[in-house]
Amino acid sequence: MKQHIENFKRWLKLLNYAESTIYSSPKQVKNFLDYIEKSGIKEIQDIENRHIKEYYNYLKIRPNKRKPGGLSQNYIIINLNSIKRFAKYLRESEQENITINIKPERIKSEIIILTTAEISALYKACGNDILGYRDKAMLSIYYGCGLRRSEGIQLNTEDIL
Repeated sequence: MKQHIENFKRWLKLLNYAESTIYSSPKQVKNFLDYIEKSGIKEIQDIENRHIKEYYNYLKIRPNKRKPGGLSQNYIIINLNSIKRFAKYLRESEQENITINIKPERIKSEIIILTTAEISALYKACGNDILGYRDKAMLSIYYGCGLRRSEGIQLNTEDIL
């Protein structure tokens, strides 16, 4: 099954997926394959939808390795999406035909909008030196444009001009 993971990673690169997807999806699929292998499944064609549901239920109760508590619903959905992507890869490369029909539970989270006072406090927390000015500029861009962390990280000066 290790060869499937390497080929999957190459497929992701070939289709120009984001670097984060190319990095994380094969790892998440490997974790899934390790899990089902422990359940006695040795061949990919033996994977059934019930195995994916079992894995989903396992992820819901699995402890987080980095911090106390369980895995976030977002993390679980990302794992399921990686498995779906892997199934698509297998179908498109005409290796196996795995169907994944699982709908993760959606948890509606409230959008937290900062008050004017909270935004002012963020700006006041920045110093009046060169780093403080940098921080204020970053706050203005992130908050004013509604950027996600990953979008801000990928932002280049040419994108602003």
